[in-house]
Parts: sequence; structure tokens; C-alpha cells
Amino acid sequence: MAKNDILLLDSLLEKARAEYLRAKDGSELFELFCFDQLLKDFDLSIDDLEDGWTDGSNDGGIDGMFALIDGQCVDHDLIEGTVRREPTLSLHLFTCRRSDSFEQAPLNSLLSSLSELFDLRKADSDLTYPFSERILERRSIFREAFVSLASKRPKLEIYTYYCCRGDTSTLANNLTSRAEQIKSTLKALFSDVVVEFRFVGAAELLELARRQRTYSLRLRYLETFISREGENYVVLAPLPNYFDFVSDEQGHLRRYLFDSNVRDFLGFGRVSGKDRSR
Repeated sequence: MAKNDILLLDSLLEKARAEYLRAKDGSELFELFCFDQLLKDFDLSIDDLEDGWTDGSNDGGIDGMFALIDGQCVDHDLIEGTVRREPTLSLHLFTCRRSDSFEQAPLNSLLSSLSELFDLRKADSDLTYPFSERILERRSIFREAFVSLASKRPKLEIYTYYCCRGDTSTLANNLTSRAEQIKSTLKALFSDVVVEFRFVGAAELLELARRQRTYSLRLRYLETFISREGENYVVLAPLPNYFDFVSDEQGHLRRYLFDSNVRDFLGFGRVSGKDRSR
């Protein structure tokens, strides 16, 4: 990490303060900023980010919890409207500290919470730790999606992020060992699951913040037809080329290119950018 990365990151945070109106102090501003940057590929709204914001007393070390189906925030209507087989159900867990270094204490809190919180056999009343209502609400949303989509054979992915302004190149062994324990704990709770743990420091947050949306893109097509007025076009392109056109370098759908889908809003079904066979 370069010596001035923290200075640049703090400058970006101050400039972004107007976007996160609910942030009361620097710590809350940092949390919302981290959610926004790490979930950037899903093009979530400010309301979506605040809905998944769980920081507060009795949060079990979890400052943010986001459940998504094929990249869209989970709610009851989305669960009922999901029609394709093998949708991707992803869970994103955040612990954020506006400190200048990574510490073990936040990982300890997270580790002690996950084994109980995500034992979905337990009712909320059976949990021994007094988790906040906000945490229990997000747990309930994820549990409903996990159970309701079982017949569709969802691809389950769980991502855990520890964000601070520290340097990821100097992580101590006790930190990486705790991260491995967290991954093992989650793998023991769910079968056939992809689990990732990511330390995110000042350099990584700066890199994410500098990634800009690209609106000037090249589509390889076979034929094009132009109307007499020269204002409307019809383009014929192979589906693989179109898929590459609407996907970024990481293979994620460029959601910001699309207006709200009327068929999607009415519940008639969804098209995933990852499903190239449709």
C-alpha cells in the first residue's frame, strides 16, 4: 500500500458524504462507502445499501448483510418470481472498521456469531446471543430464499469482507488463520457452497472507487438496418457477442446499461446475463 492511500481514501469519503445522507459520523460513512464499492457490480441503490446496513448494538460483528438472487436484492416478490433453474443465491457479509490496521477482535466477533446465526434450523427464539432485530430480519430474508429456492437447485455463494484503511500486504498470521476458520465454519453449515473471505484495505477501496462505468462499448454484429429517418436502428448480433457486450471484464452484467424491465416488474420472469443458453 502506498503511503498516501489513506489520505486519498479519506478525501473520496468526504466527497461522497452527500450521497450517504443517513451516515451520522465517519464510521457510518465508511461502512456505506464500503458496501457501495464492493457491491458496485450489482448496481444497488442507496435504499438497497441502507436496507442491508445492520451495524449497531448486538450486531454480532456484522455491519452489513446482503442477500441477492442473480444479482438482485432479495425480497418476497423476487423469491416468488424467480423462474429459472439454478439461480445464483449470494450472501455478502461485511465487518467494517475505520481504523488504520486490521485487528483480530472483529474477526473473533464474526466467527462466534456465524455458527449460530446461520444454523438455519434454529428459530430466532432459540438463538442464545441477543442479535438485534435488524440482523434477525436479514437472516429471515436469506433463510426464506434458501429454503424456497431449494427445488430450483440454486448456486449458493457466501462472501465475507473485512474492510478497514489498513494494508493487506502485511496481514499477520493470526488474521489469515481466523479468516480460514470463518470459511471453514460456513462450509460446515452449507453443502456445495462457494465461500470466499476478502480483506479490503485502503488500496483496494481506492482501486474500486476509481472504476468508472463505461458507456462507450463496441458490439460485433452481423447486419444492421437503418430507418428512413436515420434515427432508429435494428442490429443482428450473435448471442455470445451480445453477452460480451453487456458484461464487464469480470463477467458481471453491466446493469447500469438497462432501464427497469417491464416484464421483470410484472413478474413474468427474468433473464440472467450469465445464462448464455437462453
